Amino acid sequence: MRIGIVGTRERNTEQDFQIVSQAFSTVVEDYAGRKGANSGHPLDDIELVSGGCPTGADRFAERIAREWQLPITIFYAGWARHGKGAGFLRNEQIVKRANVLIACVAVGRKGGTEDTIRRFQRIHPGGKLSLV
Repeated sequence: MRIGIVGTRERNTEQDFQIVSQAFSTVVEDYAGRKGANSGHPLDDIELVSGGCPTGADRFAERIAREWQLPITIFYAGWARHGKGAGFLRNEQIVKRANVLIACVAVGRKGGTEDTIRRFQRIHPGGKLSLV
């Protein structure tokens, strides 16, 4: 399972981290329950996917990867190369790689996180999406 963790840079507190971390734990527990007791360690085939921003949910994803000792794939935006469209290209890469998405949304529900959510719903209709 590849879990994308994305979100606004506005939510960058320890409380926000705890909310995202709890959502991640819930996804992992649900997944482990579906795998069954005899199918190996529940973390063996879990990878995190994120966008590499130094604040907000991207930073939380890297922290969770360290704490849980999980691999993480980071898609950096490449602003210098792609200009204003870099964020949208990165969002597309994230949702193509992830098959579960945890999104730490902004109060106003606009911006890059919302773009990522829309892309995820288009590529993975009915896919596991957790908005926190």
